[in-house]
Amino acid sequence: VIELVMKNTKKVENGQFKLLKKDSESGQLLPGAKFDVIDKDGKVVETIVTDDKGEALSKQLPVGSYTLKEVEAPKGYELSSSSVSVDVEANKVVTVDVVNKKIPEKVTGQFEIVKVDAEDKTKV
Repeated sequence: VIELVMKNTKKVENGQFKLLKKDSESGQLLPGAKFDVIDKDGKVVETIVTDDKGEALSKQLPVGSYTLKEVEAPKGYELSSSSVSVDVEANKVVTVDVVNKKIPEKVTGQFEIVKVDAEDKTKV
């Protein structure tokens, strides 16, 4: 008599996402944005950074919902205060667009004060 025991294990299906970081006005892709990838349990499973083309590709992740939290904005841009949700699908690369606003430039200039006499308007 031969006894054979077989166990079935559920195959974990994976997928990926590609993040595209864009300027909110021009749509230009932005390098240097850093995001934490957070799973449904609140655990950071990966940190990704957009490359010179403004893109970041996640590692293979188990199918499910994830939250992207920007932890470092591209130079000259505001850090996004809102998180982005992404649903990873089996054997697919899901694309996610995230936009940033530029930090307003400070307007600088010069001025000159000239003090004059109230009666004859000569410089004092």
